[in-house]
Amino acid sequence: MIDSKKILLTGGTGLIGGSITKTFREEGHKLKIISRTNHEFTYGVQWILFDLASDKLLDSNYFNEVDVIVHNAASLKAGISDVEISELESVNVSFTRKLLDKAVEAGVKRVIFTSSISVISKPLPDIISEESELAPATPYAVSKLAGENLIQTYAHKFGFKYNILRISSPVADHFDLMPQTVIKKWIESAVAGNDLIVFGSGKRSQNFVAVSDVVNTYLKCLDTKAPSGIFNIASPDLLSMKELSGIIANKWNVGVRFSGEDANENDHWNISVDKAMKLLDYHPEYNSRTSIFKLLESCKF
Repeated sequence: MIDSKKILLTGGTGLIGGSITKTFREEGHKLKIISRTNHEFTYGVQWILFDLASDKLLDSNYFNEVDVIVHNAASLKAGISDVEISELESVNVSFTRKLLDKAVEAGVKRVIFTSSISVISKPLPDIISEESELAPATPYAVSKLAGENLIQTYAHKFGFKYNILRISSPVADHFDLMPQTVIKKWIESAVAGNDLIVFGSGKRSQNFVAVSDVVNTYLKCLDTKAPSGIFNIASPDLLSMKELSGIIANKWNVGVRFSGEDANENDHWNISVDKAMKLLDYHPEYNSRTSIFKLLESCKF
């Protein structure tokens, strides 16, 4: 049984953050949540309204008696304009630095950070491990790697423990929680009775991981005796775009059409989770296919 912790969580209302909030509350942990908006959860949760993109200083009182910081908040902007790039820098880098400054000042013992598998260099290696070469190709991925580097630098200097979780493509338990990814767009198209459009031949393969498996890993990090480090959190298999579109199309009896080219046609996100399995006792309940089937079962239209 995990002892009750006092946790400061950033980003407690999104795809992963909302599930962290719900699960941690159910496990009896006390939460302070830094967020731009409130949520319906109130019992066991202290909501701290704060715009991460602002220049305001964080109140030191937020960090009183905090055992663990779970830094999940992030801007997801694509970085296609100066305004978006500025937001990525403010939220994903500058705020992370402010958060770590306060964590060190308060003597916080552990930081858990949500990162992304998108920091890996392309062309992708046959097996993606935590030691694979890094070369983030998008402004968002660049900002997540900057966050990783900040955490490791602060931890080395000040001695707190950390877990950096590089998440692959997360799949929600329920459709209404899904962000506007290709999965959601294809489901919406199929529900409307339209054929699904797949770019290229559909051989690009993705690694989809159930949010419930991701959140269970955060729980295990709270009390882990594993050394600080970076961990891939993914499912044990891959799903091609061709197969994914077929699964969704079959549910609503629509067709699949192939069109144009896919610039990432040869990408195969074959992610090793051996390190997480060994050190964090990570054993996902779902694989890429069953996480999709679970999502589709939640669709009541």
